[in-house]
Amino acid sequence: MEHVYDIHTHIFPQKIAARGVENIGKFYGLDMRCDGTGESLGALLAPGMKCVISSAALKEETMSKSNDFLLDFAKRDQRFIPFSSFFPFCSVKDASHELERVKKLGSKGIKMHPDFQHYELDDSRVTEIYRVCAELELPVLFHVGDKRSDLSSPLRLRRVAEKLPSLKIIAAHMCGYTVWDEAEKYLIGTDVYTETSDSLDNMPPERLANMIRRHGADKVMFGSDYPIISPAEEYERFKNVPLTDEERRKILTLNAEKLLDL
Repeated sequence: MEHVYDIHTHIFPQKIAARGVENIGKFYGLDMRCDGTGESLGALLAPGMKCVISSAALKEETMSKSNDFLLDFAKRDQRFIPFSSFFPFCSVKDASHELERVKKLGSKGIKMHPDFQHYELDDSRVTEIYRVCAELELPVLFHVGDKRSDLSSPLRLRRVAEKLPSLKIIAAHMCGYTVWDEAEKYLIGTDVYTETSDSLDNMPPERLANMIRRHGADKVMFGSDYPIISPAEEYERFKNVPLTDEERRKILTLNAEKLLDL
């Protein structure tokens, strides 16, 4: 049986999960449907489903501890694939040390959220750390898009992609949360990977299918953005997108296996 991979979930330690989920809900004005713990995520996975777990590093002093939580959680349950993070205002030397460390410990990629981490996605200082990610062959999953902010805009990510063609980029939320017109202008059809999280809530299935085909189904993966929604529930909704069986298999299984060497 082939696995279904959810490329975009977030989990928090139990003692801070409620606060983390509340903060996300307030930031985006969303009703959060799940509690944000890894234990609950595991209970909500459909049979055969695996998922990337991540969180963005908000402070330099807690960066390694947060990464260790995700790495340790993934060790206890093979359904979880750890992505780490770095604090964007670290020195290149300190960030490089952390990136090398987490890769040795099993991290399969990096998660960055410019709006939460308060930096411009294409800041030249941070781009030098992205270069280290490219050298280590660590894909970077970027939150992209917010109609209220320019920090994570599709155009900024386009600039990074052009400057660092060897960096494996995953542009979250079909390349631009709430700014899909910009996503189509600057990222859809380029060489970056993307994933489907939060798109079904915000566009008709027919538009999503059209964007997938314009981008290329071999560069699209499935994502839920747990704890906003249950991965199993989002998976059932994704089945309504009018795609071929071959396109669906690439998005749900094959692309993640290839990109993350699973």
